[in-house]
Order: sequence, then C-alpha cells, then structure tokens
Amino acid sequence: MDINDETDWYPVLSSSLKKTSKGNTDTSEKYPSPRGFQENSASFRKANKEQSSFDVSVDTEKQNAEKALVIKKAWELAYSPLKQIPMNIIFAYMSGNSLQIFSIITTFMLFLNPLKAISSSGDAFASFRSVHPNAMWLPMIVYILSQCLLMAIGIYKLQKMGLLPTTNSDWLAWEVPKHFVGRSFHPSK
Repeated sequence: MDINDETDWYPVLSSSLKKTSKGNTDTSEKYPSPRGFQENSASFRKANKEQSSFDVSVDTEKQNAEKALVIKKAWELAYSPLKQIPMNIIFAYMSGNSLQIFSIITTFMLFLNPLKAISSSGDAFASFRSVHPNAMWLPMIVYILSQCLLMAIGIYKLQKMGLLPTTNSDWLAWEVPKHFVGRSFHPSK
C-alpha cells in the first residue's frame, strides 16, 4: 500500500470506524493517519487546547523574527551601493583627467549604472515588500541617495575633465574663455 495514495486508506478507515461504532476498542492507533485527516476525539481536542496557546506565541515569535530578518536584508541592499564608492573613486582617479576613451567610458559608467539601479529599485525591493510593505520606504530612500552619491563622483569627474560649463565664457559668446598658462619649473642656475 502506497502511503501517498489516498484511495487505499478508505478500507482501513471504514474498518476502524465500524469497530468503534459497535462498541469495540479503537484500533485506529495501529494505522497512521492519512493526509488531511483530523481527529475529533476529546483527548485530541484537549491536547490541542494546551498546545494552541504555546503554538500562538511560537508563531508570533517566528513571524517577528522573519520580519526582522527581512528588514535586515533590505537594509543590506540599501547600503550595498555605498560599498562601491571607494572602488569608483579609485577608478575615476586612475583614469585621469584627459579626454581619452578610458576616462570617458569610466565617467559614462558612473552615470549609467546608478540610473539603471534607481529605475529598477522597485523591483529590487519587491520581494521585501511582500513581507513588510510599510517598512521598505526608508531603505529605498537610502538606496536611491547612495546611488546619487555614485553619480556625484561622475559629476566631479566631469568637472575635473573640464566638461562642465562652469565659467561665464561657457554660456556667453562675448566672454573671453579662460586661458590656462602652462608652467614648467627648472632649477635656476
């Protein structure tokens, strides 16, 4: 007899029910209960009442622990872009300030990756919202602000490369552009 086949349990149950209805001893404890079978005996109900108060407290503790774990994971996701800041600062420094393909690609990625992450932040926090929907706003805001810090590194890099319009001559045609004087220092004789 396969334990997962529910149709095989019917003869066993019907024989045990017939014996108990005639006043004989209950032999249903010899056989395992099938899936979904609920006992209606008084001893089972009494044991359930004693366990129910304990089970409720254990269930609420499990739910609170699960919510705390979900909130902790959401904060880990919110702080993850902050861990990328030192690496991006080093890449921005190492690429140099001249207009070369490597420095342009580095600066472009400093804008593109945070914009992608901000646009998909709802999807990143979707799994956390199903468990605790109201507590996810603050981690999302921290996540977006940390992505904006990564974009600020890109803005600083653009300014160092001279691509941001920060002088009057960048905006007005009649202004004279700033001329940088090259200096070289020699030891005097």
